[in-house]
Amino acid sequence: MQIVILGAGSIGCYVGGRLAAVGAKVTFIGRPRMQAVLQDRGLHLTHFNQSQVRVGAEQFTFSTDTGALATADVVILTVKSQDTAAAAKQMKDKLKSRATVISLQNGVGNVARLQSALSNIKVVGGMVPFNVTNQGQGRFHCGTEGVLSMQSANLHSNLLTYFNKAGLPVKQCKDIEAVQWGKLLMNLNNALNVLSDQPLQQQLSDRNYRRVLAQCIAEALRCMDRAKIKPVRVGKVMPRLLPFALRLPDRVFQVLAKGMLKMDPQARSSMWEDLQAKRAPEIDYLNGAIVRLGKKTDMATPVNQKIVVLVGEAFRAGASPAYTGDQLLRII
Repeated sequence: MQIVILGAGSIGCYVGGRLAAVGAKVTFIGRPRMQAVLQDRGLHLTHFNQSQVRVGAEQFTFSTDTGALATADVVILTVKSQDTAAAAKQMKDKLKSRATVISLQNGVGNVARLQSALSNIKVVGGMVPFNVTNQGQGRFHCGTEGVLSMQSANLHSNLLTYFNKAGLPVKQCKDIEAVQWGKLLMNLNNALNVLSDQPLQQQLSDRNYRRVLAQCIAEALRCMDRAKIKPVRVGKVMPRLLPFALRLPDRVFQVLAKGMLKMDPQARSSMWEDLQAKRAPEIDYLNGAIVRLGKKTDMATPVNQKIVVLVGEAFRAGASPAYTGDQLLRII
């Protein structure tokens, strides 16, 4: 089985590297800069509470040419949501008719966009619950926990075996879109992590930041109710209880919701990492998705709209405003 990772960024390198470490035949497609690093250093995959994994450059293939897609039995797509259309264009007419594309991307709607462009190819939705950051020199660090989810779609048993051997067990779901909506609720914090410029654990330990996040999530839930969307629990707390739990006083929150704080003390969001790397943010596919859902359902979304504006300003400035929790709460 030939597995191609399209999008050799943090998630792509971590997932693909773990698969290559257990003997899967993996080809990464990415930029020349990443190719040079990985061919020189290999992959060093670390986890906040698991053993590290080292993968030599001889254990995988790296290509900057999308022609490598022609060899794929499975494509694991890990590009940013704003790059989905471009990725679909790259895959079209290159993939075998029996190939499977697995979308391990943030946000909702990517599967529909891919299926529309790749009408003769099986597209499977997925959800990555954990956070991975690129620490440079081929080291990718997973700072949070969680189990991968994929749409139930007769996935090849060999593929699932590789994921299990790699320590990345897959939970198969009938309604992956509901899972993705549940993950979207959690991902609304990605933007706040940019605006705070603090590690996630430190940020979530501050009640005022959590109160802002609670407003973002409560607003999203109202829109989802109007649209008859029922998000599935992704983290430790049921979606409906998230706003209540987040508003709890710090000491109570740290006891009752300690699972939400179980992470590497230095873990950051992928959007914060994008700001450091001068890449475009996924804000239009996270908080922006709630704004669009609000327009579709005739619901006001002033909180998420404001967050979209603030993140846009931060990326144009090239730096976080580093708001305190109190400052951000007053702005919102």
